[in-house]
Amino acid sequence: EKDKKEEFMFLGLRMIEGISKEKFHQAFDRKYDSVYGEVTEKLVQQGLIEVNGDNVRLTKRGVDLSNYAMSQFLLIYFSFILVLCKLIMFRVSLPRLHCELCVITVYKCCW
Repeated sequence: EKDKKEEFMFLGLRMIEGISKEKFHQAFDRKYDSVYGEVTEKLVQQGLIEVNGDNVRLTKRGVDLSNYAMSQFLLIYFSFILVLCKLIMFRVSLPRLHCELCVITVYKCCW
């Protein structure tokens, strides 16, 4: 189920029209906002996606930073990787990589 939601988002956000909240609800019997509401709000504030009625799609800036934007829709796996990287960050002295948005800092070994 989690993998199907993530795939729905990845494939949908690659299309110009983006994804439909209603189609998400029909496919998974869950409201889009109950699953991805916080992520969507954060990415809208960062100017990476826009919500227009039922549709959620990448902005021009979001297309340029699509790997980052779409990675935010990974449900559990991505959070686990971030926690792991933060643990490593405090114990090992390695060169840091900063994402363009300076939102997260991880080490090369985590990418």
